[in-house]
Amino acid sequence: MHHERSTLARILGNAAISLVGFALFLTIAPMATAQTVYAINDSTLDLGTLNLSSGVFTPDGGSPGSVSSGLAAQDLNLYTRQYQGNTLYQVNPTNGAITPIGSGSIRGGYRCTGAAAGIVYGFSYASPLSLYLVNTATGATTLIGPLGISGSDLGCSSDGTVLYVTLGDVSGSGCSSSTLWSVNTSTGTATEIGCTGVSTINDLVYTSGNLWGNSTGGCLYTISTSTGLATQQNCDGDLFSGMAALAAFSAIHTFSGSDGANPSSGVTVQGENLYGTTSNGGSHGDGTVYKLKPSGSSYILSPLYEFGGGSDGAHPEAGVVFGPNGSLYGTTNGGAGGNCGGGCGTVYNLRPPATACKTAICYWTETQLHIFAFNGTDGFAPEGNLAFDQAGNIYGTTYWGGPTNGSCGNGCGTVYELAGSGNNWTETILHNFSGPPNDGYEPESNVIFDSAGNLDGTTYHGGNGNCNGGCGTIFQLAPSGSGWTENILANLPPSSDSDAVYLSAGLIMDPSGNLYTATSGIQAAVLELPPSGMLTVLGTLPASAFCGVVGNLVMDSAGNLYGTTYCGGNNNLGNVFKLTPTPEPPWTYTDLHDFTGGSDGSYPEGDLSMDANGNLYGTASKGGNLNDCEGAGCGVVREITNP
Repeated sequence: MHHERSTLARILGNAAISLVGFALFLTIAPMATAQTVYAINDSTLDLGTLNLSSGVFTPDGGSPGSVSSGLAAQDLNLYTRQYQGNTLYQVNPTNGAITPIGSGSIRGGYRCTGAAAGIVYGFSYASPLSLYLVNTATGATTLIGPLGISGSDLGCSSDGTVLYVTLGDVSGSGCSSSTLWSVNTSTGTATEIGCTGVSTINDLVYTSGNLWGNSTGGCLYTISTSTGLATQQNCDGDLFSGMAALAAFSAIHTFSGSDGANPSSGVTVQGENLYGTTSNGGSHGDGTVYKLKPSGSSYILSPLYEFGGGSDGAHPEAGVVFGPNGSLYGTTNGGAGGNCGGGCGTVYNLRPPATACKTAICYWTETQLHIFAFNGTDGFAPEGNLAFDQAGNIYGTTYWGGPTNGSCGNGCGTVYELAGSGNNWTETILHNFSGPPNDGYEPESNVIFDSAGNLDGTTYHGGNGNCNGGCGTIFQLAPSGSGWTENILANLPPSSDSDAVYLSAGLIMDPSGNLYTATSGIQAAVLELPPSGMLTVLGTLPASAFCGVVGNLVMDSAGNLYGTTYCGGNNNLGNVFKLTPTPEPPWTYTDLHDFTGGSDGSYPEGDLSMDANGNLYGTASKGGNLNDCEGAGCGVVREITNP
């Protein structure tokens, strides 16, 4: 759909237009880096990507058609709306195809669209100019309040906190040009910032720390959010009927087998670098530890260690963490003997070379801190990440081991501590799980410390739920004299399917001490356990048999939760999702990405991580290059910018 100014100006001969009311919608959320800016060319109606610095517009080969005008971005999705109508559409950024979502009740309908990412807002076309909340799941709209101003040629965007609009021909503003305003998202009231100095700015987009505007003359400007003054950056002549900065999904490394295969864990973010493990691959096929370092617009992988099996560890299921001394610590699920066939697993430490490396590949030095054993006392087959206390002691879980019983022929699993330094570490078993009905068993994930010094964690099975083998537990180990006492904080309730609820994921904790986890059953759910102890279901995920959450969730600074499902999503190959807090559960669910099994990967198992800019990182255990790993792909490391 043509932009209002370019359409009405042609009709009315550029006469001054008194705004009767108009509509747009936009979104607010913390801003990150490396976004892709999409735009609709007003002349050709093509959807494409826009290089703001050069002004070059590159069509994607598709068009939303004349029904649409403007763009908005929320999470990883693009939206447009019916010109002077009330219908909301989702836009496919690859081919421009639109899918109707639903209609709202904005007075006079929508006018144009401009957005950052997060909450979506709309403006009315009919007078008075008012702010609306837009539901991107249904298209429904809710009135917030009038802006208290009127004018022509509305553009909008947000820096993540402040909602900005530009208006032309505003009575009483003192500007002969478009004026920049901030809008109170609680009341709708607009506050003037200043004159742009440009006669007509129709569209805005905020990205990478700058507010940009497009004028009817086809020029792009940066606009000061403190003074409103616009500075021309280029003038390529293109007029756009909408601009939006979209979060980007990218596979930043594709494993080939020789450099690792099948990452079961997530990555640890340290500064700008990422550290992780693969369960298989490498020179011996027994797994690797790697580092990914950014280089320009890509990442370079450096192998840090290749496991060899036998007397060495093999097949790490857990990731690596940095210890107090700045070196890496982790576990292997097998290897190194211990009466377990392929080995019972190890706890290891990796240190960089003592002298500066002068070759392309510099392996780190491994020290085995503990070799697990299947002996009725020790645990074995660790899967979760390690944790450290302030004294530098190490804590972790094993999936099996400890005393055997009728529920657990291999032992029900353990929580252990390693105390020591250098090459001398001593293991202490803090708890042997005993299974249902009074205890959990088979912990798959890590333990975390709470503010009181207790260890909190989850078990995959056990407890008093009526699932097969118990539905899992959330447990706490509290220091008690010379030992630790277990408290079951929550038994997982059964669903309508008796085999539907299990806990593969571990716990994360917010600043208030609330615990969060998610289940991996048929009707997977995201759970909150506050210090008061009342387990709450924050939301259920779309049903898909045993394809729920396997890795840990992550929370951003705004309190949104992010996670992955192992084989859920529209393609049953896994997906990345977001839960946005609401006053009362359920929280709002958003599907950020559905894995395709191609270059983006499939079957994500590991934890999600977030850097200081709010970018998400994770892995997919398969997919990538389908010529590798017997046609299944060896997996990828992925990034989502500005989720």
